[in-house]
Amino acid sequence: MRVWLTPCSPERVPTHRRLQGSWETYAAAAAALSIVLYFVLRYGFQVSPAVTEFPLILAIGGCGVPLLFQLSKRLLAGEFGSDLLAGASIVTAVLLREYLVAAIVVLMLSGGTALEQYAARRTRSARWMELCSKARGRWMNPT
Repeated sequence: MRVWLTPCSPERVPTHRRLQGSWETYAAAAAALSIVLYFVLRYGFQVSPAVTEFPLILAIGGCGVPLLFQLSKRLLAGEFGSDLLAGASIVTAVLLREYLVAAIVVLMLSGGTALEQYAARRTRSARWMELCSKARGRWMNPT
């Protein structure tokens, strides 16, 4: 029996395409890790506040600043949304030296964007597979 590989065959989808993650996914993971590290240092080892806030500052600098840059580009393009409120809260929390709050907002903003992108990819994938199954059925059983 001969096996035909159609453009819709799962064997034709590269592995790296199936395991693709976005920048926001990694930013959310880094923010979550820094928050966990903050709590472990603060309450587990009872280290000084200057040391415990260091992971939060790294997360805000490494993940929050690029998010703020993206938000500012959207603002200049005239796209207004609820994300701008989150960006303003990050800036306000940093100015008030509430780094934990700023890191939580970074986690919320990047995690929400990552979930949106994941849901869109799943929807596109499900629709593609539905179209492929219909096409495969017509191709295998011509009427």
